[in-house]
Amino acid sequence: MAFGRRKGAAGGLLAVGAVVASLVGAPQTVAEEVPTAPKPVLRVISWNICGEAGGARTQTGYCPRRNDVAAKVAAVASLARQHRADVLLLQETCGYGDGDVPENKASSHLAHLETTLGTEGWQFAFAKGNRPEKRPGGETVYNSDCRGAVGGDVGVVLGVKGTLKDVQRFDTMPKDDPTIASAYANRVLPALCGRLEGWPDKVCSTHLIPGDGAEAAENARAKQSARIRSTLKDDFAKGLVIGGDLNARETSSSLADFTAQPGGLHRYTSDEHTRQSWPLGQRDPSRSRRAACGCTRGTAPATTVHRSPSTRRSSGPAPP
Repeated sequence: MAFGRRKGAAGGLLAVGAVVASLVGAPQTVAEEVPTAPKPVLRVISWNICGEAGGARTQTGYCPRRNDVAAKVAAVASLARQHRADVLLLQETCGYGDGDVPENKASSHLAHLETTLGTEGWQFAFAKGNRPEKRPGGETVYNSDCRGAVGGDVGVVLGVKGTLKDVQRFDTMPKDDPTIASAYANRVLPALCGRLEGWPDKVCSTHLIPGDGAEAAENARAKQSARIRSTLKDDFAKGLVIGGDLNARETSSSLADFTAQPGGLHRYTSDEHTRQSWPLGQRDPSRSRRAACGCTRGTAPATTVHRSPSTRRSSGPAPP
């Protein structure tokens, strides 16, 4: 999902790619003495790449080709080139940063992204999150380490084709709100924001708590949305795209803080075709899920381009 708002020169919104892409505007490459001028569009792709989730085939948490980091990054790079993307917003991605560099960083998605797209002018940032894990005795712990053969920590990535400026990280889950169930209060679900040099709008990658229809999950998502709105209040007025796995439709009350007027975001883009896919005979229709959807604010009409089947999640070998 992606929400956004922008002011000023004409731009647009375009949904492309694995989950969604948003388009609002970006600078042209100009001589140093010429003032920076916006391009007609800024292409933003948001994708929950299911980078290291566990689970078994046919279960909601199953992550196809979990340990094939190179293949996942190759798919991201191919999509970015195909749609001439300016910004990548990735969730459930393994990486490192902000002074924390693990020994196994070379096998992370971030390291492969920097190797694959760094030579094409891309710069990346990472924000670490966590996930719940059940221990044999029934105790729930919260861990950031990526599983299997994947290196780094689980979190979100922001990439721009150009110079990444004004990087901002914050946890979207309030830790001092007694109305949030303890199972959610201990989660770290970051928002990672920044700007592409030459363009004033801020772009953010985030991940809201899952749990369709569950009251506790709806409440937690609403509190996350409120924290994002309050933290980015100045950017809501200037220009903003929020992309990510929001785990809710645009009509959900848990996203009301994104769209509340005056000053809220008002353009929305959703890829209805984002689903987990299963090999023939192993598909469980009751467990299909939306991975993300979105919205942006701007002056130009929205256009939606859905993914071709080849860019959807593949159903590769079951994880170990």
